Amino acid sequence: MNPLRGALPQSLGPAHYLAAAVLLIRLVVLMRLSGSEAVLPTSGDMQFYDQWAQRIARGEWTDGHAFYGLPLYPYLLALFYSAFGPNPFPPLLLQLCLDTATAMILYKLAVQVFREANGAASRRAQV
Repeated sequence: MNPLRGALPQSLGPAHYLAAAVLLIRLVVLMRLSGSEAVLPTSGDMQFYDQWAQRIARGEWTDGHAFYGLPLYPYLLALFYSAFGPNPFPPLLLQLCLDTATAMILYKLAVQVFREANGAASRRAQV
């Protein structure tokens, strides 16, 4: 007896195809940009968070001042830098997965909202 039999859907729906398309597009873009300097933190916010994360990864947990930016992101980057070195590719893979999850959530939300709106409109038409 297969324990996953009831847990997995029997057929793929539009949400699965959407997730696959988003994942594929983001993966292609990430692979194309992986050799580019566009993903390197050379200026602006990217550089600010990269430098902050590298300081955290070296053990400088705080500089004694109030946070200027969102503090969770540099700590997450520092975790990646500690595990994989100061490489922008692993955090970008995480963002790719989060983008795919966001697309799935938005799709399911839109289906629910429009299903309810369509049901309400048909009930009004019957009255």
